[in-house]
Amino acid sequence: MAENKNLTTKNPDAMSIPGTFQPDDFLKFIGEGFASVETVLFGDPKAGKLPFYVGKLEGPADPVEVGEENVDTRTGEVKRNTMPTWVFHPAVKNSDGSVGFAENVTHVVPCAYQVDAACKRIYGNLTKNGGSAIVGIAFIGKDAIKGGARQMNRYKVFEKYVGNA
Repeated sequence: MAENKNLTTKNPDAMSIPGTFQPDDFLKFIGEGFASVETVLFGDPKAGKLPFYVGKLEGPADPVEVGEENVDTRTGEVKRNTMPTWVFHPAVKNSDGSVGFAENVTHVVPCAYQVDAACKRIYGNLTKNGGSAIVGIAFIGKDAIKGGARQMNRYKVFEKYVGNA
């Protein structure tokens, strides 16, 4: 087995279980050569979410379960609420100041109804016409609904088509 001389682990037992690393060594090992998949939550920054997001739309992903279980009192059936998700490659600023996309980074983004509807429409255009789309999403606030008992998140969705779309 080859030994990696670049790792700085001071504890010789740190890698006694194959695949385990100290935090600094893990980041060095992964480096730039690996792709990553991350979940990104955007929305109200007061809730710890990102208020703005820009990425290249790649397509839909599996929905995620959200909230509490709901039990149908008539049938006893347990139901979970789901939220649609979309896959993006995030926008990055290159060292020369230009904007590109991190093709080795995949963001899975749970999307509220308004954003999901926009992504469906944009993706439909891409499927029909080809090309790709850059999508920007901005959280703009919350509005009261149903007499003020509940609130709805509001977003602006921006789109720019590149290529055939």
